[in-house]
Amino acid sequence: METLDHLTPKHLGDDIPDGSNWALTCSTCNEGKADSFAWAATQWAHDYFHRGDPVGEAEIGAYQRWVVLARSRRCSFCSLGTREVELHVFRRVRTGLAIPANCAAACIACGRAKNVDFLIPRWAARELRRGSG
Repeated sequence: METLDHLTPKHLGDDIPDGSNWALTCSTCNEGKADSFAWAATQWAHDYFHRGDPVGEAEIGAYQRWVVLARSRRCSFCSLGTREVELHVFRRVRTGLAIPANCAAACIACGRAKNVDFLIPRWAARELRRGSG
């Protein structure tokens, strides 16, 4: 499900009438971003974990996923951007933690070709069906 996202949080400035401060994102990315101004300004960009953040072995939390996608913006292998392909997150070192420092983004085609194990996002409640298909 796509949602309207303010690129710069609305409370940091007026909502520009021409729409240049808006973007469409999935609910999970929008919730992962929360009120962050930039990915590098979040504690998750520095591999911080809340008590409830640790997830299953093949999963990644919404905040950590958003940091990786916001930082990468392109497939690590073919360099296609988010306008051309949907990006997914994987661990660079398979046995390492699912933290932004150890994660990168890739498109499905490159991920399959390189045999990467994509991490399963903790989908937003509105998108739970998305992870089952």
